[in-house]
Amino acid sequence: MRHRFALPDLGEGIAEGEVVEWLVRPGQTVAADDPLVEVATDKVNVVIPSPVAGEVGDLCVAAGEVVPVGTVLLEIATDEPAAAIADGGASDDAPAVATRAPRRTGRETIARRLTEAAAVPVVTNVDAADFEAVKSAGVSPLVAVARAVVMALGEHPALNAWALPDGGRREHDAVHLGIATQTASGLVVPVVRDADRLGTAELGHALAESTTRAREGRAAPDELCGSTFTITSPGRSSTTGTWSSASSPTCRSRSTTARSTVWRPRPSSPARSS
Repeated sequence: MRHRFALPDLGEGIAEGEVVEWLVRPGQTVAADDPLVEVATDKVNVVIPSPVAGEVGDLCVAAGEVVPVGTVLLEIATDEPAAAIADGGASDDAPAVATRAPRRTGRETIARRLTEAAAVPVVTNVDAADFEAVKSAGVSPLVAVARAVVMALGEHPALNAWALPDGGRREHDAVHLGIATQTASGLVVPVVRDADRLGTAELGHALAESTTRAREGRAAPDELCGSTFTITSPGRSSTTGTWSSASSPTCRSRSTTARSTVWRPRPSSPARSS
């Protein structure tokens, strides 16, 4: 029987993928779960395994091609009855995938999204706060800001929304909090699901776990999409302030800067006479 294997759904919001590298060749015998192909998405690179055992037939997509989800990638001749597909159509099975840090498309995605964000009007409001008491309580400033954002979104649900192509908006009941995270391959946004249901300690643990998985390249594609609000931070960068841009389809984002010193304006200098 011939199994026509299609690019599976790799997570919410991921509509296409680039074939980075074929890990098999025509005529090669594979077992179920053997790696077939590495595919790059906007978020991560994934290695897709074979759902069946058999002999690899035609490779239907060349390395370097970008194809939508559902595109047939290759054919496998197999004796497994479960692989029979009515009318020769592609299988809807979505095998488990292994993730790798993105190697090729990360910077391109960042550039594209910055270009898209540049078309959106930006309103900036700057607030200064003393986090010494927060630090003394053993809570990091980022966790405190994240908790404050979640509480504020509960009071102002219009900010917890996606912008729609028709100019409307879709408000969300749950807060899925994105945390912009720098990795060796570029910027990604791991998402803490249902952040509004977590206490401060639970939220801090979830933030640490999600950002660590992202930096180590262990985050699955669906862990890197679907945020309803995003927090960015310059980390250890020495800067007085940063301005964030909202990545489509989110309507708002929050940039936070934690500094050990307090900025104060200099007193006015007496005017000089010419």
